Amino acid sequence: MMSNQASIARPYAKAIFEIGLAEKTLPQWSSHLAAFRLIISDLDVMNQVVHNPHVCDAQRESICLNLLSELSVNATVGDEVVRWVRLLIRYKRLVTVPAIAEQFELLRAEYDQSITVEVISQVELSQQQERQLIQKMEQRLNRRVILNKAVDITLLGGAVIRAHDLVIDGSLRGQLNKLSADLAV
Repeated sequence: MMSNQASIARPYAKAIFEIGLAEKTLPQWSSHLAAFRLIISDLDVMNQVVHNPHVCDAQRESICLNLLSELSVNATVGDEVVRWVRLLIRYKRLVTVPAIAEQFELLRAEYDQSITVEVISQVELSQQQERQLIQKMEQRLNRRVILNKAVDITLLGGAVIRAHDLVIDGSLRGQLNKLSADLAV
């Protein structure tokens, strides 16, 4: 199902990316997509708006655009966004919005020569640790790094770093598991 959504989402994301690139509105599209992803990911919205057979397309459009206007940070909902929402509603593609947002951000990161790196640590990283991590990851990945941080107190120590399909498990638990596997050989 997820790979099917990704293949459906790809042309939508590419079209939005090309419009945003031509109109120099990539940041605004990112804002709209992030907001719309939140809206569509809300189970109440999904049940009451998207999957409800008693809600007509005009009502769906009105509800979606109102919510989008409220949640889009620093971005006005323009004609292109309205047309895009109408298109998604007409072709019953609202459920693909999270996949479209993900595909769009991948295209944007490729264009910007950047990558989002997620770091999960047991304690909050200091600013110096963040700078060092960004510097090392930029050298390793040859891209500008955008750092997303999370704290997981269940980690024994260290950190787990993810950048797309690259995973660096520097947690104490990960190192113990590796040591255990090495000793078992």
